[in-house]
Amino acid sequence: LQSTDLVCPTGTGLRFEQSAWPASRREAAEEARDAQEHPVWARTPAPPEPRAVPTVSPSELGGAKALPGEPVAADPLRYGRMLHLLLEHLPDHPSDRWVAVARAVLAASEDVPDEDEVLGLVDDGRRVLEDPACAAIFKAGLAEVPITAEVPELGGRLEGIIDRLIVEDDRILVVDFKSNAVIPASADQVPDAIVRQMGAYSAALSQVYPGKPIETAILWTRGPVLMPLTHDIVMNRLQRTATS
Repeated sequence: LQSTDLVCPTGTGLRFEQSAWPASRREAAEEARDAQEHPVWARTPAPPEPRAVPTVSPSELGGAKALPGEPVAADPLRYGRMLHLLLEHLPDHPSDRWVAVARAVLAASEDVPDEDEVLGLVDDGRRVLEDPACAAIFKAGLAEVPITAEVPELGGRLEGIIDRLIVEDDRILVVDFKSNAVIPASADQVPDAIVRQMGAYSAALSQVYPGKPIETAILWTRGPVLMPLTHDIVMNRLQRTATS
């Protein structure tokens, strides 16, 4: 046990140490430590922090979302949200339960419709779900599928939700629901914003399912009309988004 003087704020005291190394031995240990070769990672400067990749919403790619002459509804977004909810949940239940399911689903939503609205929405949903041309996508498809992917055409990361995704052995089908009152007469008349949205989904899914054809379609719920969009149409308008 060794003691040394220790200067304290209140005066000089003693510090007792046990097994203290001689100064010469401490210096030798420090020299050996300093001479030791450090691993490469310890001698390599950290890379610069990567720049944040911009996030792109597929529904906000610019362009018109409706055709000229579209009537102005009191709250079209609210109606669309509620109908989307029903088209997501009603196919999982027998049709005689649809009104009860709609009441429960919509009561828990942000919109909370009254009874007349619920019944009207169920009628609109029934017209879509029981249409022979539309029924198949609700039997085989996945509802409300989130997707995130780097899309070079957009210069950023796409983040969105696909209304209905059908995965088959020989193709992938993406269906988006639109509740516009004015339905285009043909695919080439579909408003730019809607076509660009489908192009973004197609570009993203081509990375998830490489080598598989990606097909897209719009389900116009007011018809109902299931309208396929050609690959050329959606990708050409998506390319115009990147250059505009």
